[in-house]
Amino acid sequence: MTLIAFGDSNTEGSNFYGLFPDDLNSRWVVQTGSVNAGVGGNDIVEGYNRYRADVLEKRPDQTTIMFGTNDMLLDALGNPKISKSIFELNLNKMIDWANTYGIQAILMTEPPIIEAIFYGRYPSMQSLYVAKGGIRWWANSYNEITRKVAKARGIKLIDNYANFVLKSGGSNDEQLSEFGLIDSTGTHMTPRGHGVVTYSVNYHKID
Repeated sequence: MTLIAFGDSNTEGSNFYGLFPDDLNSRWVVQTGSVNAGVGGNDIVEGYNRYRADVLEKRPDQTTIMFGTNDMLLDALGNPKISKSIFELNLNKMIDWANTYGIQAILMTEPPIIEAIFYGRYPSMQSLYVAKGGIRWWANSYNEITRKVAKARGIKLIDNYANFVLKSGGSNDEQLSEFGLIDSTGTHMTPRGHGVVTYSVNYHKID
């Protein structure tokens, strides 16, 4: 049975090359035996544009789909890179195509963001995200779309955000930092975080 892991940097594990070069085999795509079709920096529209070549034409049994972190990023005027309506539309199109090709789609939410780290990296943008309720809440509002679509379509969901909050004992910066699932970028997973995703994917994948 073949599973293609489709998404952005939290699928690809691109942060490992700079931060965890000795732990490349700890990435969840490796630990689950998945085909890695993650591309760092991709939003869901960029993902959809390569979906046919990277997933559909390879005819896997299953595919995980995880986007949102790049989609919700705001420009200087406070507009998201990808609107929520376009995000939802593309999720549904991916599911439709997966069904057409006989591929089981599994949706995944993005992990929580450590706000202090993100704001430290992009201080000029902090006020824009605060106006949205804070970047962690704003990013999770895109996860809410993923949850809604999974429920409406009756397909499997791996809620990485909820799982990380549960493991960390809460969703504030201190709790997320202390448990060590999120790395020094504030937006990507550590090897420990990948271990949590590995457990979830192994539970849901076809043997």
